[in-house]
Amino acid sequence: MVQKGVGGELGEDLDQGIRRISVAGFVILRGHFGPKLVQELSKKWGIPKNFMFIGSPGDHFPYGLQEMGGVRLVI
Repeated sequence: MVQKGVGGELGEDLDQGIRRISVAGFVILRGHFGPKLVQELSKKWGIPKNFMFIGSPGDHFPYGLQEMGGVRLVI
C-alpha cells in the first residue's frame, strides 16, 4: 500500500528541523524494510541509494547501515 501526501506531525517536524532539505514527497509502504527494498526503490524511482534517507533504526533492526547500500541516516 502506498499513500502519498501523508505527513501530519512528521512533515511538520521535518520542516522545523531540516530547513535546507526540500521534501518533494512522502510515501508510506507496508512490508519488509531491508537492503532488497532499498535497491528496488532506488531502481524504480531513479534515485541513487546515497540520496535516500531513513530514520534512525532501533536496536532490533536486523541489518547494519553498511548493508543498506549507502542510505543516509536522519537522527
